Amino acid sequence: MEQPKITKTDKGIKIITQSLPHCRSVSVMVGVGVGSRHETDKYAGISHFLEHMLFKGTGKRPNHRLITQPVENTGGSINASTGYDSTIYWCRVPQEFLSESLDLIFDMLNNSVLREADIDKERGVIIEELRALMDDPESLTDLKLEELMWYGTPLGRDIAGNQNSISNITKKDLIKYLNRNYVGTNIVVSIAGCLDHEYVVNQVNTLSGEMSVALPDDYVDISPKQTYPRVSIRNCDTEQSHIALGYPGTSWSDKDRYALDILSIILSEGMSSRLFTEVREKRGLAYDISGITNHLRDVGSFTISSGIDKTKIVSAVSLILNNLEKCHIDIDSEEVNNAKNLITGKHNLGMDDPQYISLWNLNGILNNESLYSQNRLEDEMRRVNVEQIRECASKYLKREKLNLVITGPHNEEMDILSGL
Repeated sequence: MEQPKITKTDKGIKIITQSLPHCRSVSVMVGVGVGSRHETDKYAGISHFLEHMLFKGTGKRPNHRLITQPVENTGGSINASTGYDSTIYWCRVPQEFLSESLDLIFDMLNNSVLREADIDKERGVIIEELRALMDDPESLTDLKLEELMWYGTPLGRDIAGNQNSISNITKKDLIKYLNRNYVGTNIVVSIAGCLDHEYVVNQVNTLSGEMSVALPDDYVDISPKQTYPRVSIRNCDTEQSHIALGYPGTSWSDKDRYALDILSIILSEGMSSRLFTEVREKRGLAYDISGITNHLRDVGSFTISSGIDKTKIVSAVSLILNNLEKCHIDIDSEEVNNAKNLITGKHNLGMDDPQYISLWNLNGILNNESLYSQNRLEDEMRRVNVEQIRECASKYLKREKLNLVITGPHNEEMDILSGL
């Protein structure tokens, strides 16, 4: 596979292309370096709100059907997502529609009309999303964990905002936020498929002709200073209790990142993981249990979540914590090698998918890193040894850094967990 090519335009837009000559489709991703952590409390959710609004129509495509239908008629797909650090718009289309998909996404970024009637309608949709979240114990537990872990910072808020902030965001607010952040210096274009790099660069230059080069909003770096465990027990009448626990983790470029990823795989990835084996298979305390690491530009997290038998919460939590806190002693080389093989195997399978490749390249640039080589992940995996993973377990999975949320029927036995 050829190495990706990268060009920075006069507008400051970074363009990365990955040529896949035998691929019949192209994946087009446009990342904007603004997300929920750039927002103030007053405008919480505005990044996500704006992402929704850009699908409502432009000057030459005046309604949502004229944006989505041309892509869907090719057999392709179009969508977007908002995160903490960025907002990403993407298309997957047959290769002959590359030009049309770029034109479409840049039309959305540059020429959305933001009609008052559409804003009010979408406001109602988002508020209903937020209300629905309150009726979903599992999602609410995960959200409350983020709130607990990142208390007092933008990372502790729902990416979608809250009912009060969404109710008060105006058309003027959306336009101001768009003009301030959807600027050339804040945009990365990543495309993978059968393509010519110079053709893409020329088209992006044409489509971004009127785009501003102003500096976008910035955000304050977050440095976790947690010195004691935080526990939140939420009484809720459900058939199953839900737990989520997390620890501050590593940033995207931290030297411990890959060791912590491997540790997460060993503990909580799939039915052969330690926690699945111990908590479900051996003791029947839970139906499922899984974990994930999340890496942002400056911070990250290590989290575990599970649906637990509501009568066995204390036993399950104690068992999970015991397994987390002893793994700095008994991680072995076979587990490490299996986890490495799983991570690199998934990556290698993904490298046959243009959408995976375009996102891989996009994330590398959005997180202020140099462009990843295709073999970097395997190189990083080889460098990690058993001792590094044990050190990471000891460093990150400390009791005083624990954040724990339990949602379900309360019983007196659970009160002991408040004193962890």
